[in-house]
Amino acid sequence: MAGVDVVGAGLGDLKALDDDGRGSHAHLTPTGHELMLEVLPDHIALVDHWLIGALGHEALDALLDGLRQVRDRVHPDAEVGGEGASA
Repeated sequence: MAGVDVVGAGLGDLKALDDDGRGSHAHLTPTGHELMLEVLPDHIALVDHWLIGALGHEALDALLDGLRQVRDRVHPDAEVGGEGASA
């Protein structure tokens, strides 16, 4: 599947980082937000079925632990329960 030009399609925009002009944050436009609300339930159901449903409790815990280690390495100042975060 080819990538989607989110900005060109009017679904999002990019805003430069305040402290580093080399980077930017992506933001959804209202149209992009509406599309996400439309497609997200089916996407979550697929992930739940094919990934989460395929793993036992111990394997899922190991996956989550590994992902948290990556998060902590990439963003060492991340706080558990911070903005949109969980454990």
